[in-house]
Amino acid sequence: MTEHRVVIVGGGAAGTLTTISLLRQATTESPVAVTLVEKRDRVGPGLAYSTDDLQHLLNNTVGQMSALVDDPGHFARWLAARGRPADSHAFVPRAWYGEYLSDLLASAPVPEGSSLEIVTAEVLDLTETPGGVTALLDDGRSLIADTAVLAVGNPAPPRRTVAADVPVVNDPWAPGALDRIGVDDRVLLLGTGLTMVDVALTLAGSRAGVRLTAVSRHGLLPQRHVDEPVVPRATVPVPAYPLSGLVRTVREEVRRAGGDWRSVVDGMRPHLPALWERLGPEGRTRFLRHLARHWEVHRHRMAPQVAVRLDALQGEGLLTVRTTQGIDLTDFDHVVNCTGPQPVGSPGWSVLVDHLVDRGLARPDSHGLGLDTDVDGALLTETGLSSRRVFTLGYARRGVSWECTAVPEIRTDAARLARRLHQLQPAPA
Repeated sequence: MTEHRVVIVGGGAAGTLTTISLLRQATTESPVAVTLVEKRDRVGPGLAYSTDDLQHLLNNTVGQMSALVDDPGHFARWLAARGRPADSHAFVPRAWYGEYLSDLLASAPVPEGSSLEIVTAEVLDLTETPGGVTALLDDGRSLIADTAVLAVGNPAPPRRTVAADVPVVNDPWAPGALDRIGVDDRVLLLGTGLTMVDVALTLAGSRAGVRLTAVSRHGLLPQRHVDEPVVPRATVPVPAYPLSGLVRTVREEVRRAGGDWRSVVDGMRPHLPALWERLGPEGRTRFLRHLARHWEVHRHRMAPQVAVRLDALQGEGLLTVRTTQGIDLTDFDHVVNCTGPQPVGSPGWSVLVDHLVDRGLARPDSHGLGLDTDVDGALLTETGLSSRRVFTLGYARRGVSWECTAVPEIRTDAARLARRLHQLQPAPA
């Protein structure tokens, strides 16, 4: 049996989970040859889980973070086997999750007839042919496969400039990016989301006298998880309403839940792609303009320990959170861009994405949040045709399905995409 050759571009969480799913679904009758291409020296963590600061905790519980769809206790057992026992409702360091993904890939069983190769390089371009795809690498090599998966992860934040003569750190996760910030400096953090929270913890933890001011248009911090487990409300409806009707329905559900909005938000989670689709273009545009930030701070919450630490920083006067109105840049020694990743379809951050869009093999989605795809993640060309060879998942599909960036959604999408790829016939030998 000829194996189905898949090249996966990106070795972060999405690429790792897709590789694992392909190998787990492979059989002697349906073998797969996976080539995973990652430009970093380490596969598994990607940008999201490559931090070595143990203050940076997962914003989901251990019980929700298994890499395997059919084995929810897998991550907990992995932790226990390494002397890090944790309750399924605990929040643990993101660095540990990065280790978990790396170890899972390194120890992945490869069925007879299948294979896994990891290549350290950057994919510069993909070319589709009637019989497959060719990936051009930055070292001059070409990889030939039947299909390709773009698991490109989260781009760096968009580059910011400020009028005042104040140094700007545009990518706080770049090696050494924060080194120039002194122990007593005044630092302006652009953004008040989870990226800001991590940067604030790092700076305050290593620079005792640093004074931080975090600003955003709304001045909203992420809400916090509670210590006790939250049971999602299984009765949350999925109405075919306009946006106003959906908002009214959610408010009614919160009222019925006695104000327990967390159970309502978590109960909506499996339905969010369907809700997003039913809103239609106009409803999605209104949501993005008026409600997206309010949804985000309730959906993507801080671990309880992180929230306590942030409260302490604010109480000690080391962190101030406010809107951007009235900010004087001359009051600060440094500016750090914490606005989060730019859309995958943005020009300039990826040579590969630029080439695909320029040649019409991919297009940004209608809201500019990512790349346009069909329901299975196949890229749509500039004319709206579905690719037969190139697929994507994760953050790249945000404009299509909205809820696709967290591990529980990525692992589900990875398993579904693996099934789709296994159904495709390889090119003739």
